[in-house]
Amino acid sequence: MATVKVKATGDVFRVFIDGIRLQFSGANASKNVAPGEHVISWVVRGAPSSSYSVAITAPADSTFSKEAKLDSTMLDAGLHFFQTS
Repeated sequence: MATVKVKATGDVFRVFIDGIRLQFSGANASKNVAPGEHVISWVVRGAPSSSYSVAITAPADSTFSKEAKLDSTMLDAGLHFFQTS
């Protein structure tokens, strides 16, 4: 079992691993997952030109980082597949 650690910043965001919403303490959250393929997904809402970031900070072989600014739609979403061992 691996512990996936996630860091996220932004005005209003929701982050999920394998469809399960993460509970954040400040900008950080974690979830235990079995070895294999997983998906992290996110939805962010905020003012135009505001920035956000989503990152997998652990385990080292699963790291991922996404940074972006919101456009006039004030909404962004995405997903990323990753492996744990």
